[in-house]
Amino acid sequence: MKRIATTLLLVFLALVATRPANAQSCETSVPAAAFRASIGAHIAPAAPYSKASREQRVAALDRVLPADGPARCLLLAGLNLLPDLRLVSADGQLTSIVDQYWVGGAWTDSTRFLLAYAEAEIPAVITAQRWNGTDWVNEFRSEFTFADGQEVGFLLQEWDGADWLNMTRSTFTFQPDGRESTSLTEIWENDAWVNFTSSETTYDDGSNESVTTNQFWEEGAWVNSSRATTSYDDQDRETETVTETYNKTEQVWTNGTRLETVWSDDTSTTTSQFWTGEDWFSISRDVTTFDDQGRIIQGVQEAADFLTGDFSPVARETYTYDGAGNDTQILYELWDGSGWVNEDRDVNTFDGDNDITVSLTQSWNGAGWEDAARSLFNYGTSTALEDAPRGFAVSAVDLFPNPVRDRLTVDVTLDA
Repeated sequence: MKRIATTLLLVFLALVATRPANAQSCETSVPAAAFRASIGAHIAPAAPYSKASREQRVAALDRVLPADGPARCLLLAGLNLLPDLRLVSADGQLTSIVDQYWVGGAWTDSTRFLLAYAEAEIPAVITAQRWNGTDWVNEFRSEFTFADGQEVGFLLQEWDGADWLNMTRSTFTFQPDGRESTSLTEIWENDAWVNFTSSETTYDDGSNESVTTNQFWEEGAWVNSSRATTSYDDQDRETETVTETYNKTEQVWTNGTRLETVWSDDTSTTTSQFWTGEDWFSISRDVTTFDDQGRIIQGVQEAADFLTGDFSPVARETYTYDGAGNDTQILYELWDGSGWVNEDRDVNTFDGDNDITVSLTQSWNGAGWEDAARSLFNYGTSTALEDAPRGFAVSAVDLFPNPVRDRLTVDVTLDA
């Protein structure tokens, strides 16, 4: 269920009661195929809750997502709303995640995700709903098919106000050892399933993903689109990932982007580059520091000067853990040219079983911290999901704050 580098994530959020002044517009349509791994990337049981895995997924998924459109933006929002969680604990199953915003001195419902289980630890259906001020309204539903513990099928549907309509479905095949081999995504057109994209992954002798080749369906045939080739060191740590695009005219692969990672005892430095046609050109790098348990304690993002090639700091994240290893706070800071300045922070609350119950986001106002948003995680016994009232059509998507990182807020404008 962890097909991080080869799949896309898309999670849908709802309209908040008051739109922040610094919201940005994301006006292109949402590719349905992008939802395929919306929850699949998150339902593998994991403890304790860790944002480090979300950071890694952002880096991996960012390599395969288009730079424009809301798919990439919503991906990052989804990573924030649906972190790695143990779905079953002493408190029961994780049954819902409710997202709220602090508006006018009170918490206002925005979005919720409902989980229904076919087996103890495997959700069979996850429904995304938004709050319209009176009722919870269906938006999207994802259904999962499993065989021998592997996710072999995924179906995404959209609520039209009366019924669930097909949007996209994916089918996966696996090698005998359980590693994913191929994926096929189809879209629903004219009451029939039509090929859309496919991918095939090969592995090295250490069982690491080596080459992933993506294709799209065009005029009745599969056409190469992109491929990512990843190299590893003797400790199975990624050292280089080169992404290429396929030139159909010349029928050759051409360089696109490259990630180079250098590892030391407690630090990794990853440099992002693009191909100029003659050489690799650096644009940014991330310097990540780990503690003796392998947890991220700090990450610094740097930008390259295009003229000199020198790197300068842009943003920093600092992690705080409790005695059980739960990340209780993530502090985000920006570089103002002379020092680090608070931007916002995530404050996470865990119960006695180390299950996250609240993830609170606060913004720095120059003098203190102000509540901005929170996600509530509820546990219990899952019940069948009921259809919510009439849905709405998405007409626009707003994103904030700016610059956007993995804690993106998505404001969806809806038409009745």
